Amino acid sequence: AIEERNPDIKFTRNDYGLVDVEENKHVFESVVSLDFPIWEGKDTLQLDHTEGLEYFTNLTSLNLDYVKIDDVDLSHNKELESFSCVGTQIRYLDFGHNMKLKTVDCHDSEAYNLTFSTGNQLTSLDCTNCALKNSWNIQDISKCTSLQTLKISGNKLSSLNITKLTQLENLICGNQKDDISLELILTQTQKAKWDSTWAAANPNVTCTVTE
Repeated sequence: AIEERNPDIKFTRNDYGLVDVEENKHVFESVVSLDFPIWEGKDTLQLDHTEGLEYFTNLTSLNLDYVKIDDVDLSHNKELESFSCVGTQIRYLDFGHNMKLKTVDCHDSEAYNLTFSTGNQLTSLDCTNCALKNSWNIQDISKCTSLQTLKISGNKLSSLNITKLTQLENLICGNQKDDISLELILTQTQKAKWDSTWAAANPNVTCTVTE
C-alpha cells in the first residue's frame, strides 16, 4: 500500500518479495512525507495496522485521510510536524512523543481521546465532528500553549478550559451535538476577544471568566 500510493518510494525486495528493513534503511530514512490518497476508480484504502511506520524515523508529514484504520502508533515518528486522519475510525490519538508536531487534523473522525506532552509546538488543531464527550478527553489541550487555531465544534463537550492557550487567535467551539451548551472557561483577555471576534461564530456557548 505504501509503494502503491507513494510511487516515489522504491524498496528493494528479497527473493521472497519481502522488504528487508536493514537493506532498505536508507530508503526509510529518506522519506519525509507519506500520503494515502483516494484515487479515481480505487476503493478507500484499508489498513489492518500501521506496523512499519516506526522505520520512517525522519517522517515530517503523514496523511491517513479516509483510510479504513482504527489505530496508529506515532511514538517512533519524533520528527513529525503534520498529521491528518480525517474521516478515520481512530479513537485514541497519542502525540506524547511528537514534540515537533505543529498541525493535527482529525475532523469527521471517531477520535475520542487526545494526548499531548508539555512543551509541544502544536499551533493548529481541528477535531470538528469527532467523538469527544468530556473535558477529560481533551485535558492535555492545556499543554498546547502555542496553539493559535482550535476547531472543536460538533462534539459532545459541556466544558472547555482555554486559559492556558494564550496564543489562541481562531476558535470554533459552538454547536456541540445534541444541543449541548458548552461552558467556555477563559481569561479576561480572552473574554475581550470572545466579545469582539469569537462569539459570532460560536452559538450555544456560555463564558466563565477566571484568571
